[in-house]
Parts: sequence; C-alpha cells; structure tokens
Amino acid sequence: MIATVAAALSAAVSAMVVDAAQSGLAKLSEPKDPFGWTVQIIDPEGYPRGPNGCFWAFSEIPPDKFPLPDVSQTDWGVLPKGATGGWATQVSISLQGYTSKVVALQRMRVVVTRVVRSSGFMYDIVTGCGGAIEERMYAVDLDKRQPSASPLPNKKWDEETEKWLPAPPVQFPYEVSSEEIEIFNIIASTASCDCRWHIELDWSSEGRSGTAVVNLRGNEFRTVGGDGLPRYRLPLQRDRIKDWIPKP
Repeated sequence: MIATVAAALSAAVSAMVVDAAQSGLAKLSEPKDPFGWTVQIIDPEGYPRGPNGCFWAFSEIPPDKFPLPDVSQTDWGVLPKGATGGWATQVSISLQGYTSKVVALQRMRVVVTRVVRSSGFMYDIVTGCGGAIEERMYAVDLDKRQPSASPLPNKKWDEETEKWLPAPPVQFPYEVSSEEIEIFNIIASTASCDCRWHIELDWSSEGRSGTAVVNLRGNEFRTVGGDGLPRYRLPLQRDRIKDWIPKP
C-alpha cells in the first residue's frame, strides 16, 4: 500500500514538473518567502513595442542570417530564436500566498545589474504597426540613474454596463494570501541600453519581513534599446518575403 501511494505521488509530482516546464512560466519562490509567484514575458498580445507602435525584435544576428517569419502562420508577433524584445519588455508577475495568513507587499524596486551600450540589429517583425498597448500597471525607464516602477492608470470591469472603465492606479502596499492573488504587469523600456535587471519585493507578515527577488528562471530580465542601431523590415506583401529590407 505504501509503495503504491509513493509511486502515485511520484508520478503526480513528475506530471506537475512537466506541466510547469511546458507552460513557459517560472516558479521562483524560495521557502523563506511566505508567498510564491510565476513570471511570464507577455507575448504576443502584450508584445513590447518601439517607435510608431511597431513590433520590434533585437538580435546580434545580421540580416542575411536572421530567420524570416513563416508565411503560412497568421500570427507573426512571436520572437524568433536568438532574439529579445526591442525598446521594451513587458513582464507579468502573479503572486499568491502559501497560506490564508495575509502577506503585505510593502514596496517594489527595479534593480539594474548590467548596463552597456546596445550593439546589434533591430527587426520590425510584422508587416504593419498599430497603436501603443492600452493597459499596463507599472512603467520603468531603465535609462534613468535610479529606475523605479511608476504606477499607470488601470481599468476595472463594471458589472452594470459590462464595460471596462478607467480606474486610478493602485499604490503599494498590496496584500496576498492563498485566497487573494495579485498580478503586476511591468513594462520596462530603454532607448539605447542593453540592460539586465530584476525586481525586488519587500514584504511583511506575522512579525516577519524580507525581500523576494523576482527574475526569469534564475536569469535577469533583458531589455535592449534600438536607438542608433540598423533597422530592418519585411515587405508589405507576404508573397514577396525573401530578405530583410533596410528601414530608414
């Protein structure tokens, strides 16, 4: 009986690990923190946008070797292998307490750990450009000497009108528990920096306090600005996509 239970538990845990790996989310919580979180780079709906609302990808790979999109696909807003979002990175963080005890999130900091001048190429990876993303929770300018996360106007669902209505930005502190989840959407931008960065969250609960470090699978987030870099685009007609075209 014990062996059967152990085998079933092992199989369940293995399935959970596989499911987490396939989901593209990174659980980065540590036992010392009374809450856990998942991190996701928003893509493609919240895809980072650069000048004129275009979808940009940065890469060190030159245009003669950078992969062209598959013309059979309807959605081109996907980062090719070896590329990262150009000019901006949008990160979604979902936080939830391990127990019903309330954890107060007191403050959020953005810590830039590496700043160098960007060097490489920028690619407009779709054939058209739209408007800017309408809804974000926090914005971070990585070009500032001391970057900070600034709250942005939010939206709330109105039950009576069944519409999204403008709502003022919510300031810290926040509260999380096993029954209460918070989701932070952070957009970090830069003009010309190749920046590596992570997020720190100060918390307190039941007389305890600490700082949680949030990154992506143990790696720093990366945001690369494209000012001054060569830019390339695709032809407007899909049947003519053979090479990347220099973009003024």
